[in-house]
Amino acid sequence: MKKDKYPFVSIIIPTRNRKEKLIRLINSILKSNYPENKMEIIVVDNASTDGTFEYLSKTFKKLIKTGRLKIIKNEKNLLCYSIWTRSRFYY
Repeated sequence: MKKDKYPFVSIIIPTRNRKEKLIRLINSILKSNYPENKMEIIVVDNASTDGTFEYLSKTFKKLIKTGRLKIIKNEKNLLCYSIWTRSRFYY
């Protein structure tokens, strides 16, 4: 497929206290063959206490400036992971 034919995609990554795994995931996405101008990465940090937000902000400063990486930080744990964990067994 020609690079100009690729659709624009948003990759949404919910996370909580998974800093190391998140860094590996983002780097893996960036190494993919998908055109850089056709994707954005949105990280939703669910009140991490391991410094995830601060580390991402420092490590991926250039991506944030260009708009390719967006970080949404929840100040309060919204228990999204807990809800998903419980509900996944029903599908």
